Amino acid sequence: MADDGGFTNVNVTLGNGKLVSVQVSPELFGHFTSSDPDLNQLAKQLIIQAAMEKDSEAECEELPDIPTVPQTPENSPKPTPSGIFTYEQTIFLISAYKERKEKFLSPTHKKKALWLEITEELNKCFKTEFTVAQVEGRWKTQLSAYKRHQTDQAKSGNERKEFLYEEEFQDIFSDRHDINPKFVVSSLSSSSDSGSFTQDEPCTSSSSGYAYLCHLPPEIICKILTYIPIPELYHSVSKVCSSMNCLFKSGLVWNSITDLNFFNEGMKDIFTVEFLKLFENCVNLTIDATLLQDCDFLGSFKNLKCLDIRGSKNENICNENIVKNLSKCRSMEKLFISSLPNLSDDGLLSLSKEMGGTLKYLQIRNSAEIRPETFQVLMKNLKCIKAISVTPSGDYEKWAKVLNENAVRCSFGHEILDFVPKRYLVYDRMFYSLLP
Repeated sequence: MADDGGFTNVNVTLGNGKLVSVQVSPELFGHFTSSDPDLNQLAKQLIIQAAMEKDSEAECEELPDIPTVPQTPENSPKPTPSGIFTYEQTIFLISAYKERKEKFLSPTHKKKALWLEITEELNKCFKTEFTVAQVEGRWKTQLSAYKRHQTDQAKSGNERKEFLYEEEFQDIFSDRHDINPKFVVSSLSSSSDSGSFTQDEPCTSSSSGYAYLCHLPPEIICKILTYIPIPELYHSVSKVCSSMNCLFKSGLVWNSITDLNFFNEGMKDIFTVEFLKLFENCVNLTIDATLLQDCDFLGSFKNLKCLDIRGSKNENICNENIVKNLSKCRSMEKLFISSLPNLSDDGLLSLSKEMGGTLKYLQIRNSAEIRPETFQVLMKNLKCIKAISVTPSGDYEKWAKVLNENAVRCSFGHEILDFVPKRYLVYDRMFYSLLP
């Protein structure tokens, strides 16, 4: 900037890359340097407009003389080349969209009607003849250009580039993380050792204004990744970049996952014993009995608290192998077994001896019926039991005796309570019911 007889020279870089110097009056320059954002923005627009006009005049001086075109009356609309918008018209369009932002997001307002309103206001203000399609197309073009600009500036190594309407779009989409993301995944250099995870220094450049996902501490990254389905982690996320691949190989991600459900979509396709052993900190496991009978891996889950076994009424499942596998779970608190028709009384009693010191909740559904004598031994073996639900068989009176003896220390499922008539129960039925 330079002071020239009261006027100040201001250098303006236009969208085409040209540097144009314009003289600004003291009053306008005062608005330009004002702390009032409205005055500052208005002055900036006027200076840019003057620079664009000066640039266009310079280009016209280089052209040969052309015949004078008769002027049209002032009240008649000025012909506008199809699809060509000036800077002021684009600013007006962005401002009109901002005023209707909430309406564009609301399902009760039709976007077609909103674009018609903006088009009418634009044509009335600038005496133009733009169509609705041209106005909406201009908006979409500039929005796409803004998104590309944001993406390019987020990439490391790129020089800072200007986008003419960046401030206006940021004012509208500052709360849209899909357009202005706070974190992005970036390929960063990492250790070549597959057993370690090396993290680069955080990005300190203030020009981009972004923090990269891989710059976060590994513990926070792992916590974020636990919200992504395991098949996507296995097939896609682990292969995003070398840093992610290294993080997965270190085992930190898998150890952060505590809930496993092999009935979810895509889980059975990636099941292997070796893969399952990666989840050492698994707390809740839902698994098909067919996967459990041929594998001896439950002992590696030191923190397993809840196990849900589903057999789908498959009579070919060997329940002895399942019982042997379950006997290695020394910290189990909740056990749910369904659709295992071959589950014998001996296997269930053996299991209760192994898990009796920790098991608090037991539910066996759609499996073999349990006799009251077996149930009585179960209650003796399960020292910490709080709620139990099985399918009963045998004598009503014997079942009622068992329930009445253990009603104070344990709640019972509806399968049992529906089996025993009310007249055999000492207390009200609600007193025996399984607590939620």
